[in-house]
Amino acid sequence: MKILEIAYKPPEFGGGIERFVNGLSKYLTLNGNEVSIMISGTENKIYIKNNIKFIQIKVKFPYFKKLIYNIKVYFYVKKNMKKI
Repeated sequence: MKILEIAYKPPEFGGGIERFVNGLSKYLTLNGNEVSIMISGTENKIYIKNNIKFIQIKVKFPYFKKLIYNIKVYFYVKKNMKKI
């Protein structure tokens, strides 16, 4: 099963929801699921770390970073809804 998790910061560094996403993604990966995590960053790139696919979305605006990130996530999910 393909699962997409959404966190604003990389799960290793944050607290709260990022910490929960980190634990959940490790658990789901151990049970044979394909897990992808969307995070914000300084460039658009996709990389794999510990069998977890990270999809980094570039957010370069100094103001309203989370709002712009959420809008980009919405359109990404809408475009790739059938794959996940």
